[in-house]
Amino acid sequence: MRSPLLAVLLLASACATTQKATSLAPFIDPGAPAFDNEKSGGVWIWADSKGWHLRTTSSGPQRLMTGLVTPISGKIEDLHTVRGDLSQRVRLTDRGVEFEFATQADVDGFDWRVTSGCNSFDVVVDGSRTPGVVRLGGMGSAPDAIPFSLCQ
Repeated sequence: MRSPLLAVLLLASACATTQKATSLAPFIDPGAPAFDNEKSGGVWIWADSKGWHLRTTSSGPQRLMTGLVTPISGKIEDLHTVRGDLSQRVRLTDRGVEFEFATQADVDGFDWRVTSGCNSFDVVVDGSRTPGVVRLGGMGSAPDAIPFSLCQ
């Protein structure tokens, strides 16, 4: 008699835990975004089997990209920049990945893995937190607000 009751209680507990975790940090749309540096500027964030990726583009004037990626209940690993000259402007600190660099007519950014699969993002472009310049996942949707959190 106790086994079925215990199984039901464990299942209910697992469902409640899963629902709580996803309500805190929704999952990112699968796939990499499609962007053309010549036509679109902004910040692009996606995740795949290799980890997380953040890219910045600017189709016009130079734009200053700053921010913080904070792991949620995990640890950031394997941080590397897409260009060597960004390594001093993208750094792993006690808070997470802090970045500050300018992008103009190029694609810049960095990649990382997080042990929990979840991150919190605070992204500032030219001194402003504007959700419309941030694009997420394969669908390229914008977050509702900045900062925001996502899981892989």
